[in-house]
Amino acid sequence: MKTFDCRRALLNRDVVNKLSLCAALVGAITACATNAKAGGIGASTAVLFDNSGSTIDIKPFIGSTFSGLSQKLTSGGIDSLYGLITFRSNYINGANVPENIVSTFSGGSLFGTGSDFQAAANKVINTGGSVDGVQAIEHALTRAGYVSQFQTGNARYVMLVTDTYREITLSSLSSDGLSSLLASNNTKLSALVNASFYAADGSRLAAIFKDKSGAIVGYRTDGSSTIVPYGRTVVSVLPSNSSLTRLTQTNFEEVQKFYVNVALNSGGVVGDVTLLGQGGTLETALANALTAALIQTVVGPLVPEITKRALDQSQTTAMR
Repeated sequence: MKTFDCRRALLNRDVVNKLSLCAALVGAITACATNAKAGGIGASTAVLFDNSGSTIDIKPFIGSTFSGLSQKLTSGGIDSLYGLITFRSNYINGANVPENIVSTFSGGSLFGTGSDFQAAANKVINTGGSVDGVQAIEHALTRAGYVSQFQTGNARYVMLVTDTYREITLSSLSSDGLSSLLASNNTKLSALVNASFYAADGSRLAAIFKDKSGAIVGYRTDGSSTIVPYGRTVVSVLPSNSSLTRLTQTNFEEVQKFYVNVALNSGGVVGDVTLLGQGGTLETALANALTAALIQTVVGPLVPEITKRALDQSQTTAMR
């Protein structure tokens, strides 16, 4: 059976010229969704969750966030699978010893559906300890077996979810070394980190990524599907009752260097982890921003008119 080429259909200007934009989009997305498992557009994401004590406030929302993301990506024509690693370190004999717990799904697979992922995430118990996201990424790509189980043809991601800086357990891997490790495994880093992002006009952003020109852009926390130019990243100002880590400027600069910059340069998406569990408009905006940005990074840059309509459909579906 001949597989529908989603990317080509969306980029094909002849299709746009012959059909209305709406009809072209609906036809392309329907065919993408129908044929995703038969060789269409897909994404495999290994989620790396910081299991330190400070993430206790956001832990209940990890499963539902990625299960919901799976549903939204499916509505945009992208078939997605998820793996889960929790990471922390134990302090043993004067040294931090990494502990990475890998979840397995049906048949021993490291990847499952969004609902499989939610079931596994709901069983996670915060155990506390120091954490190093770089060590967790290195473990996922070199030791845990994810690379061998990434689905052929799928976009590959590791998604780091952390509220803190590197409490270093893998000092040998620099930010350049991390970028090289991702590139050699054809994998993009995305991340939810403890940082606040703002547009050039001063409005707050839920998530940021690089567009086809290499410029950093993002989606606002008002839930709008309009892409806006990025302005700056600053230390998050947390509510007094938040369990999340309060970063110093030095800690924050490390988050920028190893997580934000590496993720953006790899072609991934970076979101504000403090929006998890906020409820209402802010949490919806984060889910919509991740969906829309991931659609762009998986499918690739689309012609502008179709991009907007594709993202608008994703937002509409996400808010139903």
